[in-house]
Amino acid sequence: MKRVLMMCFMLVIAFMMVGCSNDNDNTILYNAVMVNSGSIDTVQIANYFKEDFLLENKVSGVYYKNENYDSTNQEREEYIFDESSPKTITYVLDSLDKYEQVFNTNYEIDYDKEILILFLFADTNCTYSLNSVELNNNNLIITYKSKINVTTEPERTFILIKMDKVEFENIKFIRN
Repeated sequence: MKRVLMMCFMLVIAFMMVGCSNDNDNTILYNAVMVNSGSIDTVQIANYFKEDFLLENKVSGVYYKNENYDSTNQEREEYIFDESSPKTITYVLDSLDKYEQVFNTNYEIDYDKEILILFLFADTNCTYSLNSVELNNNNLIITYKSKINVTTEPERTFILIKMDKVEFENIKFIRN
């Protein structure tokens, strides 16, 4: 009886360690990987993005430093909430020229075979992961997951995807 119980116990442990088999292939298509993501303010400490690019690419739902702020004028606010910029901005970086207009950092990329996709949006402090990339009727659909780290005011956030070069007309990012 002890042997039977011990065998059952060992089988349960084996299933827990291995898990259930699943025929679904979780490989993300087009060799897509999330190269980087997070708060723009955080990565900008290391001068990650070009300043001109950031000034020209604001998203709504975020507070930005008031460029006309005068500390002697009580009527002026130091930070202004942006409600007029687009909610999201997406860039396809398929050449070194485009890349150098955005970043101060360097990524290994073969622009003949690969592209970078930069997605800007407002969000709280989250960790992001790439869930899937699909191409349907010339629409590239990128699905990602987020996990809240700390609840903060929304800040300008980015996701940077590196993937094989494919032909598409539109890109849609979906939070899963």
